[in-house]
Amino acid sequence: MCLRRILRLVILPLPFVAAAAVQASPVTVLEGHVRAQLAKLDRALAKPRPEPDVRDISHAALASLILGEPPARAENYLRHVFALQEMDASSRDFGIVPWQENHPDIRDANAIEFTMEPVGPIFLLFGDKLSPAFRAEARPHLAAAVAAIRRHHVKVTYTNIYLMKMGNLLSLGTALDDAGARAEGLAMLDEFIRQTRTAGIGEFASPTYSAVQMSALELLVNVERDPAVRTRLRALLDYFWVDLAAGYYPPTEVMAGAYSRVYNFLSTDENVNQLYYRAGLRAAAPPKPLLTNDQILIWANARLGGYTPPAFALDLARQPERFVRARYGDAPGQDRTLYVTPRFAIGSASTFAGPQSRALSVILGARPDLPFITLAADVHDSPYGKVRLKDASGHLKPRVLAPALACVQERGAVLALLDLAPALRAEKEPAAPVATSLIVPLHAGRIAIDGKPVDLTTKDPQPVPPGAVLVVREGGAAVAVRIFAADALDGSPAVMKFIDDGAEWGAGRLAIFHYRGPPGKFTPEKPVRVGALVLAADCPDDAAEAALLARMKSAEISSQMAGPVWTVAATLDGKTPLRLEAGLDFSRHAPVERKIDGRSFLAPRFTVDNRDLAAELLDVPPLAGR
Repeated sequence: MCLRRILRLVILPLPFVAAAAVQASPVTVLEGHVRAQLAKLDRALAKPRPEPDVRDISHAALASLILGEPPARAENYLRHVFALQEMDASSRDFGIVPWQENHPDIRDANAIEFTMEPVGPIFLLFGDKLSPAFRAEARPHLAAAVAAIRRHHVKVTYTNIYLMKMGNLLSLGTALDDAGARAEGLAMLDEFIRQTRTAGIGEFASPTYSAVQMSALELLVNVERDPAVRTRLRALLDYFWVDLAAGYYPPTEVMAGAYSRVYNFLSTDENVNQLYYRAGLRAAAPPKPLLTNDQILIWANARLGGYTPPAFALDLARQPERFVRARYGDAPGQDRTLYVTPRFAIGSASTFAGPQSRALSVILGARPDLPFITLAADVHDSPYGKVRLKDASGHLKPRVLAPALACVQERGAVLALLDLAPALRAEKEPAAPVATSLIVPLHAGRIAIDGKPVDLTTKDPQPVPPGAVLVVREGGAAVAVRIFAADALDGSPAVMKFIDDGAEWGAGRLAIFHYRGPPGKFTPEKPVRVGALVLAADCPDDAAEAALLARMKSAEISSQMAGPVWTVAATLDGKTPLRLEAGLDFSRHAPVERKIDGRSFLAPRFTVDNRDLAAELLDVPPLAGR
């Protein structure tokens, strides 16, 4: 072989090796996404009848300044926003902005919080770059926005909006030298720390809104001038990051549930994945783009560089096994449990937080394409979120019912009691059918009912006998589910069927039909119950699956009524016997005493493997009077 050919064989691959070894940083990758979003927004604004979300325009102004674009570009973005703002001081809407341009049908009171979130920081960070004429022009608009924000009552448990309101009052108050706005913002910060330290995060574990919450706090850290305030904001951010890390499932690099609010009913939203990616917990950027404002803030905060997640939070996220308990409110049952292992994650909450909550969630194995295993009740034959309905603000959103619920969980075992009656009585429109569905991934390694594989060659619903055990196995783990109580609306036992909904969803379901017939408005006077016992475990082979099935089939389940309270006890035998007890009060629509192995269960504020992180991270004095 000639020397030239030898040299070609040796040398040519080297540039490819070097190129493969050099990867763009997450911030660089995200910057490319942001530039693409700004170009998309500019095209939308150039249309004869533009229809962008107004919040995206103000966030674009912040992005353009961080990118070093001429300040006139940011000024033009903000002028577009100010032109849409109600500036008539006699109007009840004084100071507000619409949610979406040219869409008066959407009236969302939260639009002012979202839209103004980057505006205070723009004037604090880049005010000297803006023209004097624009600063003078903008000042009355900022003052009007503060007036609208102060009028907007937001509960401390409405986490993402509360934090944005607080941040707006602090940053705009500083920019305008408005002592009253600052004082209100500081009082809100005190209240939020007190509430979170004692009762946890209201909008807990939300793939949709956790990124919004954390971006709001991080942006404040990047612009706040008072060191004492920054210290408290960092303490909150550390707490939120530890909570985010505690919910991280390493095999698929996602947040495990239960979830307070999530709009993707089959897996997870990409918003929180963007944070995981930025912190180095995901190998690649999420494939689906975020909403413009979310994406901009996650990138912008990284560029501003005032906060880095604590190393112990990232270490916690990488820990292969952990057991998490936390509260998310003061009411009975406002608590959640999560068990993360190297092969599965299972989580539950003991109340439904709303129409986009998932109170039971199981992830099996390491395939990110598989839907999660969840329990959902609905009245539109839409447990996957395919039907989107208008909410009170005019937004189209997926929704499920939020039944009364009582859950108790110990490691991989969950006992869940539901009553659909109060949720059905609250429905305003006629609907049918009424069903509770256990959603399962169709392409899991194995799906069986009482040990017999489910026939996935037919689209015909397959009957499921009462008390049958569904087992789903994937990636060295399995979950077994036994429905031990299921009521129809007429008081008879509900019909159960396994339904294959096909390739569009990649999901099937064990459907518990409480009603099948013409659409109607349902006002059941008696409870409409569902009782489920769930057990997730390592399951490497057929023998382990058979043992899991046998353990679930042999579980002793006792049920009794004492007045309006339904109490159930489930005893699982095995190497480590376990007894779970839960009660659901049908009159108060709330859980009553729950027990694990005979001991009353009282939820801690926030613990990971029994370590009290609420005390460690939020033990800071108040700021009142500053």
